[in-house]
Amino acid sequence: MGIYSRREAFKKDGYEYVIAVDYPLQSIIDYIKLTDKLIDEKIKKPLNKAELDYDSYLKNEDELGIMDCCEAIESKANLKRVYYNSIFISLYTIFESSMKQFCEIAESNYEIKIEDLSGTGIFKYKKYLEKVVKINFNSINEEWNLIEKMNQIRNQITHDVRFHFNTNAKQKVGNFSSIPFITQKQEGELIYFSIDDKNLILEFKKAATVILHEIYYERYLPKD
Repeated sequence: MGIYSRREAFKKDGYEYVIAVDYPLQSIIDYIKLTDKLIDEKIKKPLNKAELDYDSYLKNEDELGIMDCCEAIESKANLKRVYYNSIFISLYTIFESSMKQFCEIAESNYEIKIEDLSGTGIFKYKKYLEKVVKINFNSINEEWNLIEKMNQIRNQITHDVRFHFNTNAKQKVGNFSSIPFITQKQEGELIYFSIDDKNLILEFKKAATVILHEIYYERYLPKD
């Protein structure tokens, strides 16, 4: 298995990886557990009631009651998306901020600075860590590929959860279709997408944990 040790480039008095990275990542799990309780109380139970009411109104041909139920069902479903979007953005922020902090700590050891490189966000930080700090990302390619998909989701959430279905959108639709636990719904010329399952966030958290650990620590294999 080998022994992990903090990389020389990241040695800085006062910085504690456990406090700066592990604790915030663990808080995401706590956030999900709390959200599960809220979803059960504020969404699942009211949804079950609304669906039962809907069947009753449908049987009695009560159009007003049917409309009220449809609005209630859509409202509760949207609330669930808001919960998951919030957790997702929080996790992405933790991941991006951690990568940035690693670069800022390492920067004092090199003439090349972060601002000297092109790019933005996590891609700029990855470039700095690879080209300047000389960290090999090959062992975490699979996790990084997932992170790139999470970046697409993050960009869409922060701008708009809908987009026009046209020639330019076909690639985007294809990209989101390849991501598990993402739901897409077309209404007219608009495509809506949403995070409908906490497992996407859990997979994201797992990949983020592996990547940040492999960046910050290097492994020493025992000699024969």
